[in-house]
Amino acid sequence: MKAHYTDYTCHMLRNYCRMIADGHTVYSAADILRTEAERKNWNACDEVWHEMNDTEREVTMALYVPPEEDFKKSLAAYSRKNNVTKDYVWGICNKIVRMVARKRGLI
Repeated sequence: MKAHYTDYTCHMLRNYCRMIADGHTVYSAADILRTEAERKNWNACDEVWHEMNDTEREVTMALYVPPEEDFKKSLAAYSRKNNVTKDYVWGICNKIVRMVARKRGLI
């Protein structure tokens, strides 16, 4: 059963990762983030980003930068490429989603 905060948190992570991939920093993102909710979302993701280890960052970027409809394909590709199980990658993904949801005050 999917937690109530999962979809919103994944949306937050997708936006954050795509902005990072486009070269945005906290300073340049401030010009793009127009609402208080967007700023809170960025800050929650950014705080978690700095708590992650390199593998967690790599997994997060691999899963959330590609188009949304390719999430499961991205997960499978990452798993194959890095010779790790899909369960291992899902575990990292779920951990990051929970961390962001906590920082954002959703749980």
